[in-house]
Amino acid sequence: MAIQSLYITKINDHMTELIIQGDLDEHFVKSAILELYLKQGIPKNVEYILVIDNPKYYKIIEPKIPREARTEFRKAYKTDPTSMALTYGVFDLIIISISTQEEAYLKTNKKALVGLMAHELMHIKQRRRNLDRSVRADAIRAFSKFEPQLHKIQIPQKILADFFATIGESANFTLKDIYDNFQLIDEGMGDYILEDYWNLYKSGGRFSKPIFYSTKDSDYKLIEHIREAIDFELNLISAISPFVKMARSGNDRAKKLVEFIATNYEVNISEVANEYDDVIQYSIDNFAWSSAYRQKYFTIIFKRALFLLTSIERKFDQLDLTKEAPRVLNEKQVVVSAADQKKVRPTNKPQSAKRKKIKTKTTKIKVKSKRKVRKPSKS
Repeated sequence: MAIQSLYITKINDHMTELIIQGDLDEHFVKSAILELYLKQGIPKNVEYILVIDNPKYYKIIEPKIPREARTEFRKAYKTDPTSMALTYGVFDLIIISISTQEEAYLKTNKKALVGLMAHELMHIKQRRRNLDRSVRADAIRAFSKFEPQLHKIQIPQKILADFFATIGESANFTLKDIYDNFQLIDEGMGDYILEDYWNLYKSGGRFSKPIFYSTKDSDYKLIEHIREAIDFELNLISAISPFVKMARSGNDRAKKLVEFIATNYEVNISEVANEYDDVIQYSIDNFAWSSAYRQKYFTIIFKRALFLLTSIERKFDQLDLTKEAPRVLNEKQVVVSAADQKKVRPTNKPQSAKRKKIKTKTTKIKVKSKRKVRKPSKS
């Protein structure tokens, strides 16, 4: 076992560089990389794979990243220091961050580690096929058709914009994870990603759970809780949908994981889970790589969110959601801007991608970071 050691090695004919930093077994990590390479291959555009066990080691890779992208990359990992796949121009990077107690299994469970690496690698492969752009374009199309319904709601448009910005962003991330995991399952990697998710969700059983609402909530807090609950459920769906798919094919372990998630994670948000069950069923039964599939997926999510929001408003006679939220709305969170409306058709310009998503008009960087069952705030 290497203590706080740094290893750098080439891992394929294209000279993809593997960098290992921290309290990690070099031979264990290399063995996982080799298994991934033999099963999936590693495209030549992947220049670096960084494996670390402490967020402070993100700095190692900064000098390797194109200069124009470094500021946004720094913001991304400081906000959410998790595993991610980064794209900038022709540059691709995978970072595997084993920095939480819940992810410690990745230091000893090779199958789970291969599963996580395969998941991040698939995001890069699909991004290079312009999936990110297509998903975003169809989210915009779906929302532009849905948005007129919001004008009938007696809630300030700023509050609604903030509310649906979060929902739209999470739905975007979830759909890309569904595409990622479904393709891995079809390519014979299902057991690998199941091993990763199984350990992650089992380890995270003590994560804090969101509540749908509380009768003690202020009007503002009520909206926050509704949004957090939907956001949390969408995050779960990225795991539930692929493993329901595997369970339908007779995989008992996948079935047990889906049941575990429902019992341990959806415990306080049953109303939300029930409403969004249609999303799970649709994502599996109607799965396709088409624009029509994606637009309907987003439409279902937006409609369910609006139903939950308005149903709670009707449930409480004294509820007043017509006030401005007591905080400044971040303009970057608006789901669809006027400029975006004019750019519905994918262009050659790179688009932003997941979890955290970097949005910038000047830096053409795309970050998709997986990862964990998020710990919603208790506020």
